Formats: sequence, C-alpha cells, structure tokens
Amino acid sequence: MMTTTLRPTEPLQRAADGTRSRHYQVCVNSRPVGELHLGTSRDLGDSVAVIRKLRVDEPDRRRGRGTV
Repeated sequence: MMTTTLRPTEPLQRAADGTRSRHYQVCVNSRPVGELHLGTSRDLGDSVAVIRKLRVDEPDRRRGRGTV
C-alpha cells in the first residue's frame, strides 16, 4: 500500500495583501518525492487555496491509485 502525505516545510506565510501560503513536501511512504506550494487568493477568498506550484519527481509519477 502506498500512502501519500504532505508535510509543511515552513510556517504559514502571510503577505501584505492578506493572502496566505505554505510550501509542503510531498511524500510517499515517508519518502520525499516532490513539492507543493498552496496559497489563498484575494479573488477567491480566504477559505479557498490554489495550487501555485506542484512538482513530483519523474520516477515517482503514475504510481499507486491516482495519487501522484
């Protein structure tokens, strides 16, 4: 079984315009396989996050049940 988890790599960041963001490490079975950057948007509101960046290492793509 493969377990995909997101681990924060920094504290929650707050910009001057009120938006928030955080970087995460993408792990499969506790092994780092990529990174994710999530952030809020002034247009969408404080309760919605958008994916600003997503990277999964090439050898770890298309494995498991539609996870990474």
